[in-house]
Amino acid sequence: MNLYSNKTDTALFYLKLAEKVLNKTDFFGSCRITAIYGNLYKRKGIYKLAEKYFKRGIKYSDSTGEKINLIENQNGYSKLLLEINRLQEAKNIACYSLTIHHENFSKKCTLSIETTDILQNIYSQPKHFDSAYCFSNLRDIYKDSVYNENILNSIQDISLRKKIDATEDEIQRGLNK
Repeated sequence: MNLYSNKTDTALFYLKLAEKVLNKTDFFGSCRITAIYGNLYKRKGIYKLAEKYFKRGIKYSDSTGEKINLIENQNGYSKLLLEINRLQEAKNIACYSLTIHHENFSKKCTLSIETTDILQNIYSQPKHFDSAYCFSNLRDIYKDSVYNENILNSIQDISLRKKIDATEDEIQRGLNK
């Protein structure tokens, strides 16, 4: 049997190696690693250890001002709490995560989509379908916003590429005269 018989064990092995080379002043990287540990231990079903890493990540991200990692750790922790049926705690953390996102970021992104998805799942559990429906709609609005922005960026990239190609062609024609 292979020492690393599954992808989660392999990921943990490489994460530990990455942690050893991580600069201790790299706050973003340190906060990110705690979220990854939490998610990996959650996947393995080692909930106490996953909770420990998510709480550490939340505390560390909050103290360093790493808002993206704070939201990511909170989302991971909310999913864990949902999975082990601690719904009120999961709801409180996910709502706080969404609040932080709204206060700090004007653009919607995959984190806001993920947070609203978590809230929709939380509210579905005790059969609060009206709230679940609201978060489902909000998630879809965020998805549309992110999707439309990606399309707009692609169109702008294509337009810019065409302008660059036209300019290059014009320069090339000028050199060939």
